[in-house]
Amino acid sequence: MKIKNLEINKYINTLVPYKNPILLYGPDEGLILYRTKEICKTFFKKNNAPELIRIFDMKEKNSLSLEEAINTNSLFSDKEVIKVVNSNEKLSAMFHLFEKLIDVEDVLLIINAGELGTKSKLRKYFEENDSGAVLPCYKTDSQLLRKTIIHFANNNNLEINDDALSYLMAVLGDNYQIIINELQKLLLLDERVISYELARGLISQNGSLAYDNITFDCLSGKRNLLGTSIDQNINDLTSANYLLFNMKQMLLILGKTIRQYNNDNLNEIVSSNMPRYLFKKKDVFANIIKKNNYYNIIKSIKILSEIELKIRQNQNMYKIFLLRGMLNISQSMN
Repeated sequence: MKIKNLEINKYINTLVPYKNPILLYGPDEGLILYRTKEICKTFFKKNNAPELIRIFDMKEKNSLSLEEAINTNSLFSDKEVIKVVNSNEKLSAMFHLFEKLIDVEDVLLIINAGELGTKSKLRKYFEENDSGAVLPCYKTDSQLLRKTIIHFANNNNLEINDDALSYLMAVLGDNYQIIINELQKLLLLDERVISYELARGLISQNGSLAYDNITFDCLSGKRNLLGTSIDQNINDLTSANYLLFNMKQMLLILGKTIRQYNNDNLNEIVSSNMPRYLFKKKDVFANIIKKNNYYNIIKSIKILSEIELKIRQNQNMYKIFLLRGMLNISQSMN
């Protein structure tokens, strides 16, 4: 059963009518990943339960273990998700097993695939079989992007001005996961009304990860990269001020995390304190925590204040003050 595009979000949030298994396919891997996570949250009643998700990679050719998992209910929990990634046409040999899941409500099979043509046996099975659900995941068009931004704003009690909305639509691109990651940055502002200036400052048009990359290069001691990165991405006072803002927010988060750190709880505190959109920086974030102390954070924040003061006193020298200060911060961090 194909879920209509306009009904996909509602279906993901309710899983009504309940279908098992569920196929997600298409060219947008980020959207497939995001929707799969949301389906799992709904299935587990909004609780994150990664330990209750068993993942099977079809590239590893473990179809026998997948068949065993479908045939055997979990011994450790009331509910379980079986997630199949890198799916291909070989799954067509297991269609008879899917029939066993029609009335099963404690084990949900979710299949992730890439692009599937109209002749795909896997796609046809789900489109023509009423017991399962199929959710196509195409690149985000302008209509969906607008709805996504507005939906994010409503869910987080934000008001996005029209010019800020236009700017976001122009720079966020068409990868759904990146869009969501970027929108999460708006929550760092602690502002309820998002103006054009705020949006432009926080989400760089030169590159969505520009501020984060410079911040982490600085804090992890990669001083040789700072000159080029700042020269390429920081070209006015607005971008300079928002880089400083981004750096200060990250230092405050790192300071809070370091105060909770001991040798046994690194993964736990990183997961609970690191902003979600930084998932690709997790190892770098953890390494900074291990190598630094709270004194380093305080010293770096003081250097930031000195940079801000110097820039206010002589705005024409902003880039020189910024680079020198960032080099000092990088040296103060282990």
